[in-house]
Amino acid sequence: MRIYIVPIGIESSTGGYYAPILDDGRFIFIPIPETNPKFSVHHPKHQEFIFDLERFHKRFHKNLYNLKPYNEISIKPWPEFTTIKKQGDFLGKHNYNGYPLNSYIPHFDPEFKTFTYGEGSQNKAKTLSSLKEGDILAFYMSLMPPFKNKAKGKFIVGYFTIETIFDYRFGNQKLDYKFIDNRIKNNMHIIRRDEEPVIAVGKKSESRLFEHALQFTDEKWEILPNIIKRIDWQFKTKKLIRGTRILKEENSEKFKELIITHN
Repeated sequence: MRIYIVPIGIESSTGGYYAPILDDGRFIFIPIPETNPKFSVHHPKHQEFIFDLERFHKRFHKNLYNLKPYNEISIKPWPEFTTIKKQGDFLGKHNYNGYPLNSYIPHFDPEFKTFTYGEGSQNKAKTLSSLKEGDILAFYMSLMPPFKNKAKGKFIVGYFTIETIFDYRFGNQKLDYKFIDNRIKNNMHIIRRDEEPVIAVGKKSESRLFEHALQFTDEKWEILPNIIKRIDWQFKTKKLIRGTRILKEENSEKFKELIITHN
């Protein structure tokens, strides 16, 4: 069994802002924005772009679930912030690729409804494709107290136990949109019509998004000493900026125990 640690969610390098966390560990999962400016509702060709996507998918397998921008996505209310009702309310007036950040449709990946996670970049896709049933994808985010200017640290926010991998890279099975497997039809790499993604599917009974995030680093991205001690962190650097890690098998069981017993 191996564990693949992957960064997810909006942060300074992927949207220019951070998702919020409270002192007790409650947090909001805010995905990164889609990089194509046409995913902003303010882009002059947005409606045409989304219409083409929906028309394409309707030909084959389904209607797309409602693609909403951040400022229309409801969140579970926090008593501490009763006026905050949408994801976009946390994003302020930041801009991204020339348009207001909260006007973008987010890249919901991973998605925790049917538990899928995809990669299109060559190196990450190759690593993701190597995972086997029973391996674990552990997701971490950079989080900050609401409306502050600095992240509190990096936090483990959830995980998948791998059920299967769909590998559509060149030379493998070809992605045919006429016959999309129901297990991956909600993944954003399918929705935006990527040609050669790798998509992991998690076991529903052994995958979850935490209610309370598990702190992994301090505000300087240094792995917390109690974490290093508990899981025998195998890497020379004790910092985790924004990168992926594959844990050695001998360290994976300790890390698995850490996350599956959390919350």
